[in-house]
Formats: sequence, C-alpha cells, structure tokens
Amino acid sequence: MAFRYPGVKVMVNALGTPPADVLVECRARGILVGALAGKVKHALAHKHGGVDFVIAQGHEAGGHTGEITTMVLVPQVVEAVAPLPVLAAGGIATGRQMAAAMVLGAQGVWTGSVWLTSAESELDPVVRDKLVAASSDQTARPRCITPFPAPERPTKPRAPARS
Repeated sequence: MAFRYPGVKVMVNALGTPPADVLVECRARGILVGALAGKVKHALAHKHGGVDFVIAQGHEAGGHTGEITTMVLVPQVVEAVAPLPVLAAGGIATGRQMAAAMVLGAQGVWTGSVWLTSAESELDPVVRDKLVAASSDQTARPRCITPFPAPERPTKPRAPARS
C-alpha cells in the first residue's frame, strides 16, 4: 500500500469513497484524502465519508466515471459539496481549459492523459506522436480491461459475450 512510501502527501481513491480505516491512517500521517466522482451522488458520498476534497471527473476522462461531461458535472459537484474543495478532471490539457474549470467553480484541476505525451512518459514514442497528432474527433474509449465504466460495473460476474 502507499503507506510504505515515505513523504506521501495525498491519497486519492478512484473507485468509491475511501474506507474508514484508510481515512484514519491518512489523518494520523497528515495525508490529504480525495476521491473521484462521476455523479453528484458519488461526490456527496465522498463528502459524507470524510474526504478532504472531491475530484469531479467528467466523461472526457476516458469515460471511467460515467457519461456526464466535465462542463456539466463540475458546477453541480461544486454546489453539492460546498465548502469542500473540488478539482475538475476530464479533457483538461491546456491553461485555457484549466481556467474554464476554475470559472466553473473548481479550485484546481486533476490531469491524466496529457502526461502520456510528456518527455517523462514511458509510452512508446510512436504512440506518443500519434496521441499528439490526433484530433478530438479521433477519441475512442477502449474496453480492454472491462466492458463497463466504473459506476456501471456489474456486481456479479457476467458470462462473456458471444460473437
């Protein structure tokens, strides 16, 4: 677990509200705790669960948290969890997009895919170049690990689809 690493300052849960024992341990170590939310109900659950901040992650973030776009989700979450700080995520890669998120009420942004194009990325240079060259209408949501976005994940295993 992340507690093995010295100097951890922030812990973020991607699938649901962090468990109470994790929150207690984080508090004891002075670690801030956040959680990703793709719907207002998720953000409210995180707030009631005791997180320090919520990341409103719109559909543009790979569709991992649902179908609501960042532009729609961020102000809804900001209003619902106030005065808890909210970071915006999903489709944010430039300063203008960051400024837009802050106009929507977010206190900052949480970025992801944009870092795949950085010099530090371990991505194959050919793939990196293709990402940089791609236009917004070439975005695809692969289902290589699971056919379900996080909030739609079934509670019971399903039989594989037949082709």
